[in-house]
Amino acid sequence: MSVISSNIKYLRNKKGISQTALAEAVDLKRGNIASYEKELAQPSIENLVKLADYFKVDINHIIKADLSQGNPIEHRIIPNNLTGEKILQGIKERVGSFKTTGDHYEKIQHLKAQNEDIYKMVAGFRAYHVHRMKSTDHHSDTVRKIASDYENIIDLLETVLNSNKDLIKLLDK
Repeated sequence: MSVISSNIKYLRNKKGISQTALAEAVDLKRGNIASYEKELAQPSIENLVKLADYFKVDINHIIKADLSQGNPIEHRIIPNNLTGEKILQGIKERVGSFKTTGDHYEKIQHLKAQNEDIYKMVAGFRAYHVHRMKSTDHHSDTVRKIASDYENIIDLLETVLNSNKDLIKLLDK
């Protein structure tokens, strides 16, 4: 079973709700939830955001960690001011701005270049972080926790950048 499907099922069962109740809570169909849990389909980024918001779990933990193993990251709650809904709304607004003006091509090319530049910067931050962590053999618990948070932020940025890349492809058609 994939990490995503097992995490969705685990989180739903932990909350003690049915597939139908979860589907209604996140504005999906029960069949969507069932197909995610049975690995017949993968949730879109939009649906992953809805699920992460509902369970108050970081989206990276749903897609990367086996939450059923008592992983401590399971208990990290996303900050209220940075919900997936707000991120998704920002993406929708950006897409909407492309549709209201006539210079689509130039804006898409600018967005594509900007996304690639940011992706390179994030890759640089990751490489620097890995280098710094390897340069010292022992770290305190506090440093390890901060390093873990830093890695989660970088993962989140990469997820957003990959979503932007997918949106750019859609807009570029």
